[in-house]
Amino acid sequence: MTTLKYLFETNAPKKLGMVGSRKWPDPKFVVDTLTDILDQYPSIEIIVSGDQPKGVDGIAKAYAERKTGITYKGYPPAHWKDKDDPEYRGYHVSNFFDRNTQIAENIDILMAFCYEGSKGTLDTYNKARGRDKVVLLFTEEDLS
Repeated sequence: MTTLKYLFETNAPKKLGMVGSRKWPDPKFVVDTLTDILDQYPSIEIIVSGDQPKGVDGIAKAYAERKTGITYKGYPPAHWKDKDDPEYRGYHVSNFFDRNTQIAENIDILMAFCYEGSKGTLDTYNKARGRDKVVLLFTEEDLS
C-alpha cells in the first residue's frame, strides 16, 4: 500500500472514514487495507461510517469493536433514528446523502470502497475531496 505519511506532516490524523457498497465482494480486502492504514497511522482513534450493518460499514464497525484503542462513530440516515430524536426525519432518499455529508465533515482520511459505481460511496468520496480530505478510492479493479 502507498504511504500517506507525507500528507500529515503537522497534524496526525485521528478520524478515519470508511464507506462502501453493501455488495463489496471481498471483506478480507477491506480488513487488510484498514489494518495497513492503522499501522501507518497509530494516531487514528475513531472509525467513522454510515452505520449500515452490511458491507463495508458493518466491517468497519466490527473491526472497531474488536480493536483496542479504536472507537466507532456511526452516522445513520435520519429515518433510522428514534422518532424522539430531534434529528429524526421520515424516510427520504436525501437522508442518505445528508448522512454522507456528515461523514465527510467529520473525518481526516476517507477509505471509499466503490463497487459497481455505488452512488452513495461516490457521493461521500466527492464530498470528502471537496473538503480537502485525504481520500483513498478502491474499486473492483483493485481486487484483481
